Amino acid sequence: FSSSRTSPTFIEGRGQKVYWQNCWIKVYDKGETEPRQLVERCNGWAEVSRDINVQFGGKGGNIKEM
Repeated sequence: FSSSRTSPTFIEGRGQKVYWQNCWIKVYDKGETEPRQLVERCNGWAEVSRDINVQFGGKGGNIKEM
């Protein structure tokens, strides 16, 4: 991705689309410290709603918000 961020990074949901490559993912409900979902290393995209936060990790991962 051009102009992408590298992992690890943390995204606060604003209804934006997020694309990622080679990352593992932890999905949190806003205000919570324990993730509600764990996703193994993968490529993909999602719309990050306002009620969640997402942590991306993994060596060599790329993340782009749209």
